[in-house]
Amino acid sequence: GLLVRYDDVGFFINPRDMELKHSKALNNFMGWTYDDMRSLDASLKSADLILLSLYFSVPSDNLFTFGGKEFGGKYWGTVPPRRLKQLMKDPDLALRFAKEMFHRRLPLEDRLALTRQAFAHAYGLKQAGVPLFILSAVADHGQQAERTRDMRLAFNAMCREFCEAHPEAVFVDIDTLLQPDEFADSDHYTRTGYFKIAEFVNGNLGAQAKVEAA
Repeated sequence: GLLVRYDDVGFFINPRDMELKHSKALNNFMGWTYDDMRSLDASLKSADLILLSLYFSVPSDNLFTFGGKEFGGKYWGTVPPRRLKQLMKDPDLALRFAKEMFHRRLPLEDRLALTRQAFAHAYGLKQAGVPLFILSAVADHGQQAERTRDMRLAFNAMCREFCEAHPEAVFVDIDTLLQPDEFADSDHYTRTGYFKIAEFVNGNLGAQAKVEAA
């Protein structure tokens, strides 16, 4: 099947307009749906804790706008490279894509602003007292982090600022939390590493919820 990614700013920040329920651009090209967005909102409203890892909403070159009545598109969406490659193999889908999707090459500060809006969407829907944990991007471990260090540091700075401005948001600094041997690579951790992240979350919860560290 085609890859679907939910760490997409559009999944969080798009207006929940009924137009999207029947949007061929959304349903064919992004993979997530209007109903998925509504389910996200319901989950955010009922969650005992929220843990977001959204670094990969920032670096993709495949950010597009689509839909709406004005030229240039109203709604945001990211098409994963593997998904885009598969879509382009179908001439009819490729033609529809060319007609309906507007490619957006934004500077880093604008990409970070969109991801910050995603955090704000989650924070605005959660219940009072529910913590929102935001995972950092790893900047000090692994070859991928070395190649993209500046972008990762900028992402982390934005996350820290968001958490400082929102009393129930908690920044999880993976670089300082884990030991070097607990990184599988820049973006994945060993079993012990994942356990440590869960422990950190547990240690910063109230009595309302516990993460099962499995």
